[in-house]
Amino acid sequence: MAGEGKRIKTALEIALERAQKIKVSPEKLEKINYISEGKKIAGKYLKEEDFDLRKIFEEYQGKIKGYVREGAQSLLRMKLTLPRSERIKKENKKALKGILILGKDKKKTEKICKKIETLFNTYEKEKEEEYEKMKAEVELHLREARETLEELGFNIEIENQPEFKKRWTEVSEILDSNYEKLLEGYIENL
Repeated sequence: MAGEGKRIKTALEIALERAQKIKVSPEKLEKINYISEGKKIAGKYLKEEDFDLRKIFEEYQGKIKGYVREGAQSLLRMKLTLPRSERIKKENKKALKGILILGKDKKKTEKICKKIETLFNTYEKEKEEEYEKMKAEVELHLREARETLEELGFNIEIENQPEFKKRWTEVSEILDSNYEKLLEGYIENL
């Protein structure tokens, strides 16, 4: 039969052949390794309570220090997100503190970090205000039905009503989207 000697290569074999053809300079490999090391350091910093980021960072010199800084800052920036819970709020605070420690231009970094903190505070306040406003609106809308049901011995929780949940989800998604866009803009400038 024709073609019996021809073997079909697997995707893995093709990928390995291509990888062998790629030449990475020792400098590029060094940069990649130290950026990765910076990310690991930032990860430890975020997880461990008494981790001294400043002290660890001072152990590096020259361009290696720059690579480590780049990796650590990229992970810390990536961890910044809207404070939807107390845990996230705490993580944001620590990430911002780390970004301040590692920042080259201290004044610029501090200014942007303050803007991010203000954004987080405004987000939380606006979200709470919108929630209470919506709760009052739905409560007003359901007042008659609620009073009738309560007279019959039923307790109606506004927050558990499908109408409230649906509307809150819609409003919350819009609010989150708007604030996430602002946050992304600040993070890009760090």
